[in-house]
Amino acid sequence: MNTMLQPASLRDAAASTFHRSSTGPRLPTPEGGSLIKSGGDPTLRGTMRGLSDVYSHPLYYDIAFGWDPTPEVEFYLEVFERYAGSVKTVLELGCGTGRLLTEMAARGPYCVGLDVNPEMARFAARRARMLGVQADVVRADMAEFSLSGIDATFSAVNTISALTTNEALASHYASVSRALRRGGVYVIDAALNPSPGDREEWEEKRDGITVRAEWEVVSLLPRGRVLDRLRMVVRERRRSFELLDESPSRRMSPADLSELPRRFGLEPIAWYLSFDLEDEVDSPPERGRVIAVLRRV
Repeated sequence: MNTMLQPASLRDAAASTFHRSSTGPRLPTPEGGSLIKSGGDPTLRGTMRGLSDVYSHPLYYDIAFGWDPTPEVEFYLEVFERYAGSVKTVLELGCGTGRLLTEMAARGPYCVGLDVNPEMARFAARRARMLGVQADVVRADMAEFSLSGIDATFSAVNTISALTTNEALASHYASVSRALRRGGVYVIDAALNPSPGDREEWEEKRDGITVRAEWEVVSLLPRGRVLDRLRMVVRERRRSFELLDESPSRRMSPADLSELPRRFGLEPIAWYLSFDLEDEVDSPPERGRVIAVLRRV
């Protein structure tokens, strides 16, 4: 999960074991990944940007990004119904702590969450198990995985920008195309052409823990990337400490969401500027938030 989309805007619009659904379909193990379970921690290919302290502390991350998932989940489900018809299986790419995954699973579909970070994946799996929802969590790289029979998939909060190379993004679209049934959809929440100076600060509290988060685009980098910085200051009981991530992200362009997916049988069919079906536009903006809907042809 990437933090490039302004969290305040989202809010305003608004585990040591894996959870295995007893009623969901059999889930194949993705290439280069594994179902999350006790023991064992396979090494994955490093096609995504590096992990950091921020992503190794899922509880504090979950507090910082723990706003109400309802507006997002309701929008995704409405889009699925409008463009893909009957949807029984949903895949979330870069599911993080499972905030959206478990809320969606609670509303009916059998859901699969995929994340490369073992701590995040375990946290999401434990959340699904504790809530008793029909969801599985897979540890794998969203740049290259192998699943099939999925009706709809989505990536939220600019997660797709973690795919920093053209090769990784192309491989990602190929993997999504293989996973989706014909007529299935892929919904991408992305930030286009972020620039230095883009910045946001916010604070969240839960169970006596306060997390103050600061996110900003630090600079432009070669090869269509930007340097992101996410700083979280945690206050818990009588201690205070800082978690920091500073790493490159892809500077997503409209072509990344339209021209490139077509090479892999993913046709752009709709564009939205917010989690509102009335906020549809004919084409993506050059800069800012956009939600793309791609259909597997």
